Amino acid sequence: VRHTCMASTLKRAGAKETRKDCWNILWSKRPQDDDYMALNPFQKINHFPGTWHIGRKDMLHRNLQRMRREKGAHEYYFAPQTFLLPGDWTLLCNELDKNKGQPSNIEHQNTFILKPPAASCGKGIYIVKDAEEVDREEQAIAQ
Repeated sequence: VRHTCMASTLKRAGAKETRKDCWNILWSKRPQDDDYMALNPFQKINHFPGTWHIGRKDMLHRNLQRMRREKGAHEYYFAPQTFLLPGDWTLLCNELDKNKGQPSNIEHQNTFILKPPAASCGKGIYIVKDAEEVDREEQAIAQ
């Protein structure tokens, strides 16, 4: 267990780390699909099948877009404008180009947060206001 919060909680509850096949709780990265089928009824894991569909930023966006099409935009208005890079690079640059000629202190200047699609804990996040700051080849989510 690498997460100290979980490790200390499990230790206080009397759990002991094991490397054997006989275990009750597995705290790990996402298991393979076959691993779910091999679980005994008493075994618990920290992931559900398919959670990457909401845990990865790019997959979450795709699923929200699909739901907007199926259920209507009025039901999914809460999600911010999102661009999946590099595919939406031109669309993002068009939005950022609207900043040209505006004072840099203007309140309504377009600003986007770029994030890696599968990172966590703030790794790789940065803010852009100019199209020249965006790498054409980068895999990222812009919101």
